[in-house]
Amino acid sequence: MGVDVTEEFADLEARIKTLETTISQFEAIKARATKISDLVSITSQIISLREQIDVLKGQKKFIAEAAAYPKITVYLATDEFALPYQPPEGFRPGTVFKLAVRSLLSLIYAVGNFLIWAAVYSILWIPVLFLLRYLNRRFKIF
Repeated sequence: MGVDVTEEFADLEARIKTLETTISQFEAIKARATKISDLVSITSQIISLREQIDVLKGQKKFIAEAAAYPKITVYLATDEFALPYQPPEGFRPGTVFKLAVRSLLSLIYAVGNFLIWAAVYSILWIPVLFLLRYLNRRFKIF
């Protein structure tokens, strides 16, 4: 997704041009000034305007550099069905085989995980089973 910064860039150029014109006008007034206080005031105004121009030029440079290096997103995958875009459905025996093998492996992993958890928790459920068997033989509960 791109962002159009043309208007912002043109606006920055117009603002810079306006500030530069204002500086030229202040320079002309400064040349005719006779009082020290007027010269100091005009000089501080010119310095302020130059700082504003520097800020705007920095923004303009940032926009130009950002536009020069667009963002590109790349997805890499070994299987075309793992990509965000999937090709149109159709009969593809190789792909169907891969999906079936993956599904089988997922089932084997799930069963293996269950057996490991059952073995770890056997420290709890095996004594309960022996207790239930003992109670059943002793009192005929079940």
